[in-house]
Amino acid sequence: MKLDLQYFAEEISETEETGAQVEAVEEQPAKEEKVYTQSEVNEIMRKRMDRAMSEQQEKIDAAKSEATKMAKMNAGQKRNYELEKATKRAQEAEARLARLEMQAVARKMFDESGVTITDEELALVVTDDAETTKSNVKC
Repeated sequence: MKLDLQYFAEEISETEETGAQVEAVEEQPAKEEKVYTQSEVNEIMRKRMDRAMSEQQEKIDAAKSEATKMAKMNAGQKRNYELEKATKRAQEAEARLARLEMQAVARKMFDESGVTITDEELALVVTDDAETTKSNVKC
């Protein structure tokens, strides 16, 4: 005698499955959040304020140092110092511009090869040297 075992198998309804899932979720212990006392909150805030004040004091000290340096200089030295600062800013800006242009070229190379790349991944590939960037893109 041949029996159809599927015929005798018990069917589970969707409500029974969902009930089992809910029970499984309820069995997990709930994470209790840390409750801070007022004194702990005060201590955390005091530390944050101290850190912010020390950072601000460092900025003030740097500005005072710069002002003192400028006060000690004569007119010619001030011009030279300002020229050096402006030259440094210009070089930094040129370096940033070159890097952005290099990123645009690298992105175009990736697009031509059919590869989609994120900005973060592109930043890993692009270097200051064009040949190195090109070889990184080819890999």
